[in-house]
Amino acid sequence: MSLITRFRTAARAEAACAHAWYEERREGLDQEFMRDLETTLKAVCGQPDRGQPVFGDFLRAKLERFSYAIYYVVQGEILHVAAIHHLHRDPKHLKQRLDSFND
Repeated sequence: MSLITRFRTAARAEAACAHAWYEERREGLDQEFMRDLETTLKAVCGQPDRGQPVFGDFLRAKLERFSYAIYYVVQGEILHVAAIHHLHRDPKHLKQRLDSFND
């Protein structure tokens, strides 16, 4: 089963911020981050139930190399990416965002 992926605006912005941060650290590190993100996303789209349940219907899939996770929910044929969240950040903010997902 392969799903259509839809990014919330905030999730897309988080990915862009992480990309920019890694770009400043070392040449090519930003591309490594994006490859890790894409690989994890492809795996989740192919097997959406592989994620760890976290908040309500939301699942979390950790990136292999970087300290980030994709937070998503599946509704029908669509995988909604709600957040690309750094694992060392305060989870309270993340929970508030996920709670307001359907707003």
